[in-house]
Amino acid sequence: MPSLSDLQKRIAYSFGNPELLERALTHKSYANENKVPYHNERMEFLGDSVLNLIVSEYLMKACPDSPEGVLSRLRAAVVSEPALAAVAREIGLGSHLLLGKGEEQTGGRDKDSLLANCLEALVASIYQDRGLSATEAFILRFFEDLIKNTCAARVSLDYKTELQELCQERLRQLPEYRVASETGPDHQKQFEVEVWVEGERTGHGSGRSKKEAEQQAARSACTAHGKESFIGEPGMIIPFFIPHSGCPHLCVFCNQKNITGRSAPEEASSIPQKITEYLKTNNSGEPVQAAFYGGSFTALPVERQKSYLEAVRPFILSGRIRNIRLSTRPDNISREIVTLLKEYRVQTVELGVQSMDDRVLALSGRGHSASDTVHAVQLLREYDFVVGLQLMPGLPGDSAEGFQGTVAKTVALKPDFVRLYPALVIKGTPLEERYKTGRYSPLSLDDAVILCRDALLRFEEAGIEVIRIGLQPTDELEKPGTIIAGPYHPAFRQLVESSILLDRMKALMTTIDASCHQVTFFVHPRDLAAAIGQNRSNGESLKNEFRLRSVRVRQDRSVPRRTVKISGEKPVDMKKRPGLSRPW
Repeated sequence: MPSLSDLQKRIAYSFGNPELLERALTHKSYANENKVPYHNERMEFLGDSVLNLIVSEYLMKACPDSPEGVLSRLRAAVVSEPALAAVAREIGLGSHLLLGKGEEQTGGRDKDSLLANCLEALVASIYQDRGLSATEAFILRFFEDLIKNTCAARVSLDYKTELQELCQERLRQLPEYRVASETGPDHQKQFEVEVWVEGERTGHGSGRSKKEAEQQAARSACTAHGKESFIGEPGMIIPFFIPHSGCPHLCVFCNQKNITGRSAPEEASSIPQKITEYLKTNNSGEPVQAAFYGGSFTALPVERQKSYLEAVRPFILSGRIRNIRLSTRPDNISREIVTLLKEYRVQTVELGVQSMDDRVLALSGRGHSASDTVHAVQLLREYDFVVGLQLMPGLPGDSAEGFQGTVAKTVALKPDFVRLYPALVIKGTPLEERYKTGRYSPLSLDDAVILCRDALLRFEEAGIEVIRIGLQPTDELEKPGTIIAGPYHPAFRQLVESSILLDRMKALMTTIDASCHQVTFFVHPRDLAAAIGQNRSNGESLKNEFRLRSVRVRQDRSVPRRTVKISGEKPVDMKKRPGLSRPW
C-alpha cells in the first residue's frame, strides 16, 4: 500500500495530526476485523456538511441569478456519489483505503460508495486539522472545474428531483416509492425499491441503502416518462459504430454491414469532429451521451479502447457530454476492464447475451457460456454500472420453452433494461446457408410476437424495462434481399403490444351482456395506438369474433398501463366529445 506521505503530496496538504488522515481512511470493515476503536463513518457525516457549505457558497457567487431550486440541484450534482467517486479516483484514494478482507475481495477499493464516503471523511479530517480556510482551498483545488462544468451544463444527477418535477409538470402528481424487498445482514443490506406513478409501476432500483435504491428507481422511471436518464436512449446519443471490432467469433446471425450500414469501424481521430458537429445541432440543450455500437468494445486491445475513450474524455470533462455507453460480450468483462471503463466515465454497458442456454449459444457460434453472463453482470453491478442485456429468441436449437428459461434466468440477474431481437436470416451470414439447405427454420412472425409478448410481460412484472423489441429499421436493412427470412416488421414492438391488449379485450368481452353490439374500451393514453392495432386490426378481430357493430377505444389516465376496462353501454357521441375516443 502506498505511504500516507505520497497521498499528502498528491493532495498538496500536509497534516499536522496524521492520525486524522489515518482515521479518514479506515473503513468500518477494517475496524471490526482488526479491533480498531475508530472508523470513518462519523467523519463522513462532518465532511458531508463541510463540503455542502463550501460548494453552496461557491455556487451562490458563481450563479448570482439562479433561484434556490436551481442552486440545490447544481449542488446535488456536484456532491453526488458518482462525482465524489470520480474526484477520489483522481486523487488515488482507493489505494490508501484500509478495508476488511470481505470488502477487499469484492473490489471495495473501486466502489463508488466507499470512495465517495472516504472523500467526505478526508474533507472532515482536513477541517479538523486546520479549519475552514484550509478545507476550502483543498475542495476548490479538486472540485472547481467540476463545479464550473456543472454550472455551464446545468446537469443534475438527482433523479428523484427530476422525476418529481417531471410528474408535477406533466401529471400534477407525485411519485410514490415502495420498498419491494430488504435482504442481507445489517452490514450488507440490499434494498429493492419500486416507484409508482398514476397507479403504474414505472421503475425499479436496487442499492445498499433505501436512498440509493430510490435514486435508481427514479432513474428507471425517468426513462419511462421520457426524461433523460440514459437507461434507454432518450436525450442526444452520438453513435460510433465499430462493426465486428474486437469480436473473435463469427456468430451465425451476424452481418453488421447489412444491419448497421457500416463495414469499417470509426477511427478515434474522427471522433472529436463528429461530436462537435452533433453538438451544434443540440439546440434544446438535451443531455448528451456517446455510444459505441456494433462490436465487442472490451475485446479490443486495451490501447485501442483507450484511444476511443480518450477522444471522448475532453467533452466529458468540459460537461458537454455526460457519459459513455457501449456494447460488448459477456466473456470480455474483467475487474481490470471495469476499472478502466469507470475511469473514463462509462456508465452503461450492454451485453450481447442472446441466450442463457449453453446448447443454443454453442450452435449459434457465440463462444461464451451462460455462466460468463452471470459473472459479467455481477461484476458490472459491483461497480455500479447501468447494465443492459440483449436477447435473441429463435436461434438454432432454441424453443419456446428454452427461451422462457432464458427470460427467467435474465429476470434473476436483475438488469436495468433488456432488448429483444428475434433472430433474422440476414444475407451473407452462416444462418443464410443453413436456411437455404434446410438446416434452420426461423420463427414465424406470429410465433415471434407471442414469444416477445410473454417476455415483455415477464420483464415488466419484474420491473425491468424493455427498451427495444425488433431491429431498428434502416435503409440498409430494408433493401430488397438483405433479409432472407424471419420475423421482421418495421413496427414489431407495436405488434407485440397490440397482441397483449387484444387478449385482454377479448377476455373482457366475456364479462358483459352478450346482447351488446357496441362496446367501449378504456386504456391508458400511451396504450391507445397499440389497443387499436396495425391498420385497426384489433377492432376488426373483435367485431368478427363477437359479432359487434361498433368498437371504440377511449383514453383514461386512471387505467394502468397494459390493462383495459370495458363498457357495453351506448358509445359517447363523438361530435360532442371530440378527441376522446377512437372508433373502428
